[in-house]
Amino acid sequence: MGKRKLQRQAIYNIRMILWNGACSVLFLFIFSVVYFGFLALPIGMGVGTDDYFYGIMPLAIRLGES
Repeated sequence: MGKRKLQRQAIYNIRMILWNGACSVLFLFIFSVVYFGFLALPIGMGVGTDDYFYGIMPLAIRLGES
């Protein structure tokens, strides 16, 4: 392989790593409301209802609204 081809391959690899990372972060943020929905029951059971509804739930609602 020539030096030029290796440079192009390295640039392509870096672009793909950055693109895949951006897609992964976007996927996490888009479905964060779903994740909170699945985690609501065990977290609520673990910390108790009052702590959950007055402490954690408002944070989850604000995150879902934004």
